[in-house]
Amino acid sequence: MDAPEDADLQVQRASPDLIADLHASLEPFLWRIESGTGNPNPNASAKQQRRIRRRVRARETDRIVALVRNCSLFINPLPS
Repeated sequence: MDAPEDADLQVQRASPDLIADLHASLEPFLWRIESGTGNPNPNASAKQQRRIRRRVRARETDRIVALVRNCSLFINPLPS
């Protein structure tokens, strides 16, 4: 009966770190910051503008996918 509770405690302890790592990884993965004066969006800052990335490196994609897989395995471990 303690095993499910122990697993829940492990997930609760690890989840803030996992979520923070995923958030920190997704931000630069999805968005790039452009700086300059030729700003087509009048509502954006004069110095910086966030734009969605059209292309990403395969290495970054593999890292994000591995992070999500590791999180899901941690939450739902494979049966032994």
